[in-house]
Amino acid sequence: RWFCTGDVAALRPDGSVAVIDRAKSMFKLAQGEYVSPEHLESVLGAAPVVEQVWVTGDSRRRRLLAVVVPHKHKLLTLAGEAVLADPHSAPTLVATLCGSPAVRQAVLQQLQAVGRAAGLRGFELPAAVHLTAEPFTPEGGLLTPTLKLRRPALVRRYGPALAHMYRELGEE
Repeated sequence: RWFCTGDVAALRPDGSVAVIDRAKSMFKLAQGEYVSPEHLESVLGAAPVVEQVWVTGDSRRRRLLAVVVPHKHKLLTLAGEAVLADPHSAPTLVATLCGSPAVRQAVLQQLQAVGRAAGLRGFELPAAVHLTAEPFTPEGGLLTPTLKLRRPALVRRYGPALAHMYRELGEE
C-alpha cells in the first residue's frame, strides 16, 4: 500500500524509507534536468559566508540562481575588512557590501566550491548570486511559521533581481 504525500523518498539498504524532498518543490531546467532546490540549499548552506540561501531556477532557463543572506562577520572577512568593534555599524556596511560586484563574485565562488566539494553536478551550481542584508523571516513573509522558505513570496520579492541576473548571464 502506498500513500500519496507529495514527498520524494528513497529506500534505505535496511528497507526503511527516508524522505529526501518535496515533489512540488522540484523543477525542470530548460535542458531537461530535474533539480531539487531543497537539497541544493542544504549543501550550499554549508558555505561559511551563508546565513540563509534560496536556490531558484526556471523551466525556460539553463542555469540556477541563488539569493543569499550572508553571515555578517564572515562577509566582512571575505570582503577583506576587519571585523568591526561596533556591531551596530555592521548592518550598514553589510548592506553596502551586498551591492558590491566583487563581493557577489567572491560569495558565488565560495558557493560553487562548496557545491563541487559535495559532488554537485555543474547544472546544480548557481550561475549567479544576489546578496541581501535582509534576513528571511516569518514576519517579513518569506518563511513559514515552521521556518520553511515561502518560494512564491521569494519570487515576488526578488523577481526584479532574478530577471537582472538572467540578463547578465545572457538568458533573456
